[in-house]
Amino acid sequence: MLAVIMAAGFGTRMKSKHAKVMFPLAGKPIIGWVTDAVACFLETRPPATIAIVVGPEMEEIHAWFHQQMPMFQKRGITIKLFNQEKRLGTGHAVKTASSAFEGLLDDEKVLILNGDVPLVQPATLSALVRAAQDKAGAVLTMNLSDPRGYGRIIRNDQGMMGQIIEDKDLDMNQRAISEVNTGIYAFSVHSLRDAIGKLSNDNAQGEYYLPEVVHHISTQNGVVGTLILQDLWEARGVNNRYELSMIEQEVNHRVSKHWMLEGVTIVDPQTTYIHPTVSLGMDTIVMPMTTIYGNTHIGQDCVIGPMTQLVDCRLGNGVRVERSHCKQAQIDDHAQVGPFARLREGSIIERNARVGNYVELKKTRLGKGSKAQHLTYLGDAVVEDDVNVGAGTITCNYDGYAKYPTTIRTGAFIGSNTALVAPVVIGKGAIIGAGSTITRDVPDNALSIGRGRQVNKEGYAEEYRKFREGNPKGGDDRAL
Repeated sequence: MLAVIMAAGFGTRMKSKHAKVMFPLAGKPIIGWVTDAVACFLETRPPATIAIVVGPEMEEIHAWFHQQMPMFQKRGITIKLFNQEKRLGTGHAVKTASSAFEGLLDDEKVLILNGDVPLVQPATLSALVRAAQDKAGAVLTMNLSDPRGYGRIIRNDQGMMGQIIEDKDLDMNQRAISEVNTGIYAFSVHSLRDAIGKLSNDNAQGEYYLPEVVHHISTQNGVVGTLILQDLWEARGVNNRYELSMIEQEVNHRVSKHWMLEGVTIVDPQTTYIHPTVSLGMDTIVMPMTTIYGNTHIGQDCVIGPMTQLVDCRLGNGVRVERSHCKQAQIDDHAQVGPFARLREGSIIERNARVGNYVELKKTRLGKGSKAQHLTYLGDAVVEDDVNVGAGTITCNYDGYAKYPTTIRTGAFIGSNTALVAPVVIGKGAIIGAGSTITRDVPDNALSIGRGRQVNKEGYAEEYRKFREGNPKGGDDRAL
């Protein structure tokens, strides 16, 4: 089969330098939602082709589909992009992709969709193609209480669709019709090819309108069926950023409802955003103002939030993450993170480990039962089991040219305000005195102190105050 997705409109009402269909919606571009729905349907009928009609100066669409090509190829689908150099209407857009019809049999069907209608479902596309079987085509329609702005479905005395008339061309009687065109079609190759070649642009806009294909088929005694859409969200398009936000809210509502029915507590769905690609385990609680994005997997009995962001993370069971930001991190069973922690790419928090407030980890493994509770940075480090990392500890892993590793063996105790200058290894059971700067490896069970010797000068404080009082505007302290 073939599907044609029209995406040449730049979307001037978005008021952006980016193409409208490339605006993100719950983790992927708007057009990605459309192509995914089409691909889910077409992959049951391989080989298949999706033809994307784009306009000039839309390099970001080309780049995105270039990245997606391998995924579509694995599903038995070929992606072809066609440039509509002049935006001369929807009929012209389909004609631009007409070379994609080559090799198809006359009675095979071509799906036609808009690239800015993201919530269309594969089951709906399948039903539309079935409605077009043994016919020249079928149109997806819907009934609206307020149909203003939509093309109306005009039926004949037998109830069959004869044509689609645009809103501006309706007479008074036709304006009362509530059944409208969604802009989603399925036509046989023969009927579409014939009608596209005969479209006229004799109108005020000088454009070729795809709905006229229906009228042309009817005048040739062809039959065009209809499928009435029940879920109106499937035909809702994006024209501006406000409409995009409404669709995003609907997506989030559906995702939240799904997980709540699967045994997850979402305390406040209005302030919680969860991508459709996320998975959540039973009896997990998601607190308010939490966002969970990308390919994040969360196990059972977890508590996430409030005010937490997880991106492409993997969490075990019984994990607690509070007021923290985690990206591409792994947090194993019963570990605790936060509040106010940051886990960067490559961080692994093992079972029962704890990461506390204002702690940042990057490419670091924190072993079982280990703790970094306060004001700490651990980068490019391996911290083995049952290690205590004191407040204010940092790994000095970057010299301006390269990154170096730090290893802290099992049972070590790192005193507060310690700087570990990588590359360095702290042995098993070693103790690092608070305030140390460690530049060499520390043997197992050793005590290491790397700081200047403390000097107490008796009475100096009193003498200093007297000196300052006699020199209120400052002076040479060397006189003391």
